[in-house]
Amino acid sequence: MLPKLHFDVAAFDATLSKAATHRHLYSAVPLDGGTIFVAIRNTLDAYRDSLDTGYEQILPVAVLYHGVSIALGFNDAAWNELLLPALPSYPPAVRTAFGAARRGGGNPYLHARAAHDWSLESLVADCGLRTYICNNAMRSFATSAATTLRMTPAAVYTQLAANLAPNAMIVPAGVWAIHALQERRFTLLETSV
Repeated sequence: MLPKLHFDVAAFDATLSKAATHRHLYSAVPLDGGTIFVAIRNTLDAYRDSLDTGYEQILPVAVLYHGVSIALGFNDAAWNELLLPALPSYPPAVRTAFGAARRGGGNPYLHARAAHDWSLESLVADCGLRTYICNNAMRSFATSAATTLRMTPAAVYTQLAANLAPNAMIVPAGVWAIHALQERRFTLLETSV
């Protein structure tokens, strides 16, 4: 049996407390080479370079849901100890999506390679990007990867939950988060289409 998510809506709302004129929600289902982070960086740069709007006036959030995109929201330990070793349990298309990441290399979308790049670290540093990870997708991954990893689904889930990327939070469901954020006046860009 998988652990129950103890979700605190007030803590969720607290992550959105930055006073920002522009509140943008980006969502993704596939890993897609980190395209969601590229879209966020492009938006930030358009505001800064063309509209003379500083990053402090923008609050971007990312929702990773349904599928393999949740991997973007985990740190190097989760990638090295769980996600990459579980590759044999994935369908061929998912194994291909992870092809850019080498075993032991960690999350290739996490670390800044240059100032103001599109990595998660750089986006967190520049504008406080918040990332929300679908609990349903985590539960599914934990269940399907447990045999390959020779762990229980509960152990896989617990280890994932302990290895979130900076400014990441597990939410009850990605679709719930998308709706909740729109109710809180965030505009939506689905980067998976």
